[in-house]
Amino acid sequence: MSMKVLIIEDERPNIVRLTTMLASIGSDLEIEGPLSSVEDVRQYFASGNSPQLIITDVRLYDGLVFGAFGAVDVNAHIIFTLSYSDYLINAFNSINGIQIVLKPVLPEELSAAIDRTLWSAPCRIADISALAAGILRPSIRRRFLVPWLDGFEVIKVESLAYIYNDGTQTFLCTGTGDKYRHDITIDECSLQLDSEMFFRVSDRYIVNINAVKRLTSSWGSNLRIILNNSDETSIEVNRDRALALRLWLDQSNAPGV
Repeated sequence: MSMKVLIIEDERPNIVRLTTMLASIGSDLEIEGPLSSVEDVRQYFASGNSPQLIITDVRLYDGLVFGAFGAVDVNAHIIFTLSYSDYLINAFNSINGIQIVLKPVLPEELSAAIDRTLWSAPCRIADISALAAGILRPSIRRRFLVPWLDGFEVIKVESLAYIYNDGTQTFLCTGTGDKYRHDITIDECSLQLDSEMFFRVSDRYIVNINAVKRLTSSWGSNLRIILNNSDETSIEVNRDRALALRLWLDQSNAPGV
C-alpha cells in the first residue's frame, strides 16, 4: 500500500536531497510537492489534499510554515527538518507523530525518523500551529542589552545594519560601524526580529531593510547586498534566498526572517 508524502522546502539542494533519499527508501512512497511557500501550502490543503506524512522545513521564503497549518483539519505524521538544534527540538519531540531531523539530512537518519513517526498516531496539523504560536514568537524583540565597559548598553534593533555569526559568536553591527557580541543565535534572531524589517540572507547573516543600499550581481550569478553603513559592507546572498530577497525588498509587507 502506497503512502502519500508531502515535501515542504524552499531550497533547491534540500529538495533534490530529500527527493533522492525518499526514492531510495521505497517505491511505495508517493511523493507530492515540493511546496516552497506558505501560500503554496495553504492552497494545497484548501484543495482537499491529505498526505499521510509531511516532511517540512520550518522557515519558508514567505514566512513560517505554521502560518499555513492553522485551519487544516487533517491528521498526518510530521518530520521537521531544522538547520540547528534549538528549543524546537525539545518542544516538538515530546509530541506523538512528530520527529526532528537536523540538516544536512542523512539517508539513515531520515529513514529512522520515518520508521519512528509511523509507530505513533498521526497528529492534527491545526494543533501543531496552535502549539507553535506559543513557542516561536511570543513577542517581537525591540532592543538588545550588551556588555559595555563596566556596565551594559541598550541597542535598539532599528540601529542595526546587520547581524552575523562567525561560527562561534553572534555580532550585532550598527550602521555607524559599532559591533557588539551577544549570546543569541542567528536562529533565535530569525524568530524574534520583525520580519518586515529584517531578512535572513544566509545561515550566518541577517540584514536590516533600511540598511540596504543596492544589490549587485557577482561571479557565478550570485547576488550581493551593499549596505549603506559606515564601510558599505558587502554580503553575499544565499542563491536559494535571492528571489525571496528581491520580492521582500519590492514589497514592504513581505516577510523576511
